[in-house]
Amino acid sequence: MQKTMVYICGFVMMFVLAGCATSSPEPSQFESYKNACEQGDGDKCYSLGRMYMEGNGADQSYSKAREAYKQGCEKGNNADACREFGKLQSEGLGVRSDDDAVKHRQTSPVLKLSQFESYKIACEQGDGDKCYSLGRMYMEGNGTDQSYSKARKAYK
Repeated sequence: MQKTMVYICGFVMMFVLAGCATSSPEPSQFESYKNACEQGDGDKCYSLGRMYMEGNGADQSYSKAREAYKQGCEKGNNADACREFGKLQSEGLGVRSDDDAVKHRQTSPVLKLSQFESYKIACEQGDGDKCYSLGRMYMEGNGTDQSYSKARKAYK
């Protein structure tokens, strides 16, 4: 009986090891998203950004999340990526901002321009929240020239 169990275990181990040696490992979800993002897949860039933000499947990194969202927004035309990129910009996460802007909970003029652009793209894709935010930026001249007519257009 014991000898039979040893043979059975031996055969099972042989099949397991043979399977490990011949099958190629599947790429991780992180690697798949990263590769797809590099190819311009906006949805995968958004998902990659979430992984970096949450430290899920990758080391947590706001700057890498910001970059993934930026790629998803610019190359992949993903409204969610644009929204998250704008949010990181407005909060100053993953970027260097000047100390005075941080103290006053504002972003530097350079960051405002990027936030403006990301909101504009997201609004063009139908994100109502970002259209509202874009309208506010036009009303206040925040990151762009003040324009009431453009603000009204963004609010519609």
